[in-house]
Amino acid sequence: MSIRTIIVDDEELARRGLEIRLQDSPDIEIVAQCANGRQALAAISEHAPDLMFLDIQMPGLSGLDVLASVPQESMPMVVRSMPSSRSHADSVVNTSMKGSPAEKPRNSIASTRGWR
Repeated sequence: MSIRTIIVDDEELARRGLEIRLQDSPDIEIVAQCANGRQALAAISEHAPDLMFLDIQMPGLSGLDVLASVPQESMPMVVRSMPSSRSHADSVVNTSMKGSPAEKPRNSIASTRGWR
């Protein structure tokens, strides 16, 4: 059974970089890539993902706005992405991001396997 995943980031290079890293994970099925919060909400509704890589700082509807808009019963496991400066988002978003940058997607995937 694959882990249905969406990638949400306003930067195309960031989305592509994560997609490339996730290609080596046979359990991952990327069902949508979204460039903004509105697209993310539509993708969550349409695809019911298990895992969402979510950029917190996006123009318009931010990642935090997305999280506030998703009903609890539809909420996928969330791995958040944000610039290296810390903000109040650290206390809001639960993440399983541990390890080096190359290991982070793999660690999140491993956490998702146990979460389902």
